[in-house]
Amino acid sequence: MTNTTLRERFGIEEKNSSMVSRVIKDTIAAGLIVCHDDTVGSRARKYLPRWAR
Repeated sequence: MTNTTLRERFGIEEKNSSMVSRVIKDTIAAGLIVCHDDTVGSRARKYLPRWAR
């Protein structure tokens, strides 16, 4: 999952990408998803469900 794919799933416009970023941040904090590769920049980050790692 990326910010873009999550926006597409929920039908959120690109100008509201900060809303999706907040959802991703909160979901990471809850331990439900993890970053696939921490070495890439924030725009290129992909996220996986915690159990898929």
